[in-house]
Amino acid sequence: MSRYSLSHVGDRDLLRNLASLVTQDRNTTADLLAQIAEVDARRLYVPAGFPSMFLYCVHELRLSEDGAYKRIQAARIAREFPVIFDAVAEGRLHLSAVCLLAPYLTPENADALLRAGTHKTKPEIEELLAERFPRSEVLALVQAIPASSPARAHEQLAPGQVERHESERVGSAEQLAPEQVGPAPRSKVTPVAPERFLLQLTVGRSTHDKLQYAQTLLSHQVPSGDVAQVLDRALDELIFRLEKRKFAATAKPRPSQARSTAGKRHIPAHVRRAVWEREGGQCTFTSPTGQRCPARTLLQFDHVDPVPLGGEATVERVRLLCAAHNHYAAECAFGPEFMNNKREEARRARAEARAAAARKASEARAQAAAAAEKAKELDVVPALRNLGCRADMARRAAAHCDAMLPDSPLEERLRAALRFLGRARFPGLCRASSDPGRAS
Repeated sequence: MSRYSLSHVGDRDLLRNLASLVTQDRNTTADLLAQIAEVDARRLYVPAGFPSMFLYCVHELRLSEDGAYKRIQAARIAREFPVIFDAVAEGRLHLSAVCLLAPYLTPENADALLRAGTHKTKPEIEELLAERFPRSEVLALVQAIPASSPARAHEQLAPGQVERHESERVGSAEQLAPEQVGPAPRSKVTPVAPERFLLQLTVGRSTHDKLQYAQTLLSHQVPSGDVAQVLDRALDELIFRLEKRKFAATAKPRPSQARSTAGKRHIPAHVRRAVWEREGGQCTFTSPTGQRCPARTLLQFDHVDPVPLGGEATVERVRLLCAAHNHYAAECAFGPEFMNNKREEARRARAEARAAAARKASEARAQAAAAAEKAKELDVVPALRNLGCRADMARRAAAHCDAMLPDSPLEERLRAALRFLGRARFPGLCRASSDPGRAS
């Protein structure tokens, strides 16, 4: 008889055991969240061979994708508000409640919002949030898809909020930052038959117009305009260009004449091609237990021997690393503190560059506005047109004024324009303009 066959257990014992197991499960869940939060904060998944906490949970801990996302989300927000650990252990909040509340929790409202969510079901939590954080109503058959999901007032995702990336399936390695995770894309790819997949996505007007234009250009090769064939050809062209840019892919590589020089960051094209082919487009980092990083995204060519220490860009001494393991390798070589200072310096430099660019753009806009206003003030064309002057003659007179009196007041420019046009055209006005005392 299987240990999971409970037909012999009495009703009261069965209910009592069930309640005991649920209590045990709540405590275990709280402990699991605390462990995930600490491993995530220390980034221990990186030396273990994974670029993100999500991939570590899926590949190493064998959690489902949905289970991993929900627990990471709850663990991150609980690390910020530790009272959530006790609430989960005591059964006052379940995981779904924590994940629903996470985007709205702030230090100011956390206590009140968590108390309000105590012992509530998922629909009750959703109703609570709708009352406290109302959103615009949506008609039954019309749905507006926002650019990102609702978050805090500063429009950043809460530290505990994790949303699903399609690229983070088994074998992929989209990096999940310990603090913030981007919004989930609206696309979905589902296998429906052998070698056939269903693609569902929402596109904007620009993408829609580009797709129609591509169908037009390919009408001779794809008369039916089949979107799948158009996308296949477009992706072939895109992949060709991206491979050429990423690792200098080419059908006819030329023999390289350049020799590797120590201390130079440049990696020759033939080295990039050979390294990419050797590593199969996958991060090469391997943990002490033999776990190779599964990442195939955010890959970077890395010198095995750091460039400042004389590393050479040869096929044997260059490798592929994902961004997370590239950072980890640098920390191992130079120390975490040194690399944190370098990253902080880079962040400050980028912020200063953005601020300088913003100031420059603002000054340019101000100068353009001032120039436009000045040009408007100095423009004699409207005045001449009101006097009955033809448009071409008015423009000629204005050009004359710009050449002779570029910064003079409008009245003086108008007098010069009238003199330029000739007294015969406006005799009365010309006499008035040339004799201020008489005009008065």
